[in-house]
Amino acid sequence: MIRKRKWLKRAIWALIIGICFTVLISIFAWRDLSTAKSNLEQAKSVLDSLQSNVANNIGSKAGRSETEASLTKALASTIAAEQKINSSLSLDVLDQLPFINTQINGIKSIASDADESIKMGQQLISQVDQISRAGSFQNGQIPVSQISSLQVMASQDSNSIHSMIKPATGLVSTISAARNDFNKVATKLDDELVTASQSLAALEVIVGKDGPEKFLLVGDNNAEMRDQGMALSISTVSFDNGRFSTTPANSISSMALNSPVNVPIPSGTNQVFGELQPNYLWQSVNATANFQWSGSTMLAMAKENTGINYNGVIAIDVPALADLLAVTGPVSVAGIATPLTSQNVSEILLHDLYVNVPAGNQVLRQEEIASAADAVLSRLKEGSSIDLVSMAKALGNAAAGRHLLIYSSDPHLEAIFNSDGISGNPAVKNPSRTFHIAIENATATKLDYFIYPSISSSIYLTKYGNAIVQTSVKIVNTAPVGAKPSYQLGPDYINSFTPGEYVGRVEFWGPKGSEQLGSISESGLRLNEIPFKIFPGHSTTITIETIIPNAIVNGEFSIQFIPQPRIEPVPIKVSINTPFWQCTPLNSDSNTLDKTRVFTWQLYPKK
Repeated sequence: MIRKRKWLKRAIWALIIGICFTVLISIFAWRDLSTAKSNLEQAKSVLDSLQSNVANNIGSKAGRSETEASLTKALASTIAAEQKINSSLSLDVLDQLPFINTQINGIKSIASDADESIKMGQQLISQVDQISRAGSFQNGQIPVSQISSLQVMASQDSNSIHSMIKPATGLVSTISAARNDFNKVATKLDDELVTASQSLAALEVIVGKDGPEKFLLVGDNNAEMRDQGMALSISTVSFDNGRFSTTPANSISSMALNSPVNVPIPSGTNQVFGELQPNYLWQSVNATANFQWSGSTMLAMAKENTGINYNGVIAIDVPALADLLAVTGPVSVAGIATPLTSQNVSEILLHDLYVNVPAGNQVLRQEEIASAADAVLSRLKEGSSIDLVSMAKALGNAAAGRHLLIYSSDPHLEAIFNSDGISGNPAVKNPSRTFHIAIENATATKLDYFIYPSISSSIYLTKYGNAIVQTSVKIVNTAPVGAKPSYQLGPDYINSFTPGEYVGRVEFWGPKGSEQLGSISESGLRLNEIPFKIFPGHSTTITIETIIPNAIVNGEFSIQFIPQPRIEPVPIKVSINTPFWQCTPLNSDSNTLDKTRVFTWQLYPKK
């Protein structure tokens, strides 16, 4: 009996010691895991702050150095996390337990994947840096081999990142959340790398890697807005294995047609814009928001006039010229006293030249804006010191704001342009959540230089998950009060009868599948057209209500606004009222439409 009691006492003590040992080991293991998790959170914090500016940072040597330093800092944190896990004796002990083993391997996997993805980022930055040093325009020659090298790397990195997206099955809450956070970052990075790879592959074709390509180059005028600027000048840019050449630009007055071209106008487009004759007049071809249709129509119009079969259309406006001038440096243009720079090009081309040209005589004006575009392209052909990466960044900025739009008659290339968002088709990405607002001039004046719109959108989420969106568009006319009649200020004595009087239309495209009273289907969205007029020194506000049914998807609600390519980015303010929902903003910090802006909220029903 005494022996049994001693055995029982020893067993109890052994159990107590075992429990204490396990608890102690678990405490040390949790401490090590917590330290590793903290290191990974530090890395995530660095990468989060970097991610929103990485596109701008890699466009300059200083920016790439800053990005490299940030990646090095993030890599140090992930390496510290890996070392802490791999050197932990307590984790080695607990690694034998099935459930605990899953958690340890889960955090190891996150640390390893983060480590590898950061190293890939460093290699990509290094490659871009090499291209910047070696890749520049040489006598009109684009370094195709450098583009191909970057395209291959982007494709390989995309495949590697995609393989790192793993399920969080079996992981406890904090480790599961860490894996899901990594998956979100990796998914976004994978999408961006796929887009970059496709874009670079498309660029290879555009610059003639596989054979000569000929594009219609259209210059758009932002002082007389359609959905984009008004088509003002036309020239040809040809590519052959990276070498490009251009022809002198012609004004649209020399490209007039005798009759409309045989390009069918979609029903909704014809209902709203048909009276403007968009398949006949160059001034009207950009009225619709769908540049795919405008581009195909421009090709038909150009062929009718010149007999040339173009491969596609590149449309560029004055703010895009400003982006290019920031890279090329100032250019001189015959007939313009001051060299054009990125700072003064908009004021000179869209304001000053109108003041100096007699009313009604715009041939010289059109030739000068075309000459400005020719001068920039000539500088590109001559400039052996022009940095290719900086040029790519400038073109990317212009494309993001819809100041540069591309259409290809090749369906494969056009599909890539669609996925990249540079085709000008507003209904390509998430049309059921897309808004696009354009102020279009209805007078024969150049008053858009003085017109400043802003957008305010207020969202109310109902108990049943429908979104009621009230969007107000305020338009301010800053044209001088009491001015004398002029070509710039009018009146045109057709729609306006006072100098500076702006007569226009708000073209309001709401989401596909939404309810907007009186709207029609156009450009893949729902369109309302609201005429208005504003006298100099005054403003007006127009409000549209949109109802989006079943707005919440997988616990999130988002909307996106696609910009109109005006001289200055349009200010925007978006607010949300969710009395029945707990709401966390995920992405809603933007205040200008310099590019497509997405506003996202995470939502849970209130208890």
